[in-house]
Amino acid sequence: MSDRNNNPGVSPLGKGHKPQTDPFKGLKGMMAGIMIMEALAVMLILPVIGKMWDGKYATAFNLGYIGILAVLMTVAAFLQFRPWADGMNIVLQVLLVIGGVVVHPVVFIVAVLFIAAWWYTYYLRGRLKKRMDLGLLPAQHYTEPDNSDSGL
Repeated sequence: MSDRNNNPGVSPLGKGHKPQTDPFKGLKGMMAGIMIMEALAVMLILPVIGKMWDGKYATAFNLGYIGILAVLMTVAAFLQFRPWADGMNIVLQVLLVIGGVVVHPVVFIVAVLFIAAWWYTYYLRGRLKKRMDLGLLPAQHYTEPDNSDSGL
């Protein structure tokens, strides 16, 4: 019997080594992309609250709140590789939900869509971490050759 049949949580090739390349790097890029898309969607709330409902909700506070939140999200997209980025992402989502209460309920539509996107992203990150801990990533079972010209 193979080790795979005895222990279904281990790769057939064994536990593997730490990958030479960071498997989370692509995921961080995906998170930056989600944050940029969210910033654009939040910026698009500005004309909605400005034109709809005869401009009733186009107060300086509402427009400023949404504008500042969009700028913060744009800046946050470039900070996804920082160790504190997860907390920053959560705080921005909470601020967006608060915007649904303070500014207008239409903000909730954007908030719900992007909270679902962030939930799925963190779900994928958890699965990636679990697969890495079990040694199931292909990058854990090979070593990239050293292409340096040390013989010259």
